[in-house]
Amino acid sequence: MISRLHIEEIEEKIELQVSQCRQKATEAHERYVAAIGNREEADENLRCANYRLKEGIIPVSNVIEAQTAWLSAHSDLISASVDERLASLYLLKSLGLIK
Repeated sequence: MISRLHIEEIEEKIELQVSQCRQKATEAHERYVAAIGNREEADENLRCANYRLKEGIIPVSNVIEAQTAWLSAHSDLISASVDERLASLYLLKSLGLIK
């Protein structure tokens, strides 16, 4: 009787852990997808800023701002990619698929 209750308690803890890992993996994937979109926007913004600078329409400071945003977007994408991979690994581990 006691061992059966103990087993049920362990199963509930495992289910909770898997559920939490699945949620974290989903959130990490959503952040990754958003980071891809942000990077694409930053790429285009920098491209336009360089073109406008070449045409003499905007000052250098605007290009520097675009470069800063570009760097931030690429950095965020790297972080989101790492977070997504770690969350996936934690999920696989909680499912017992890897050690």
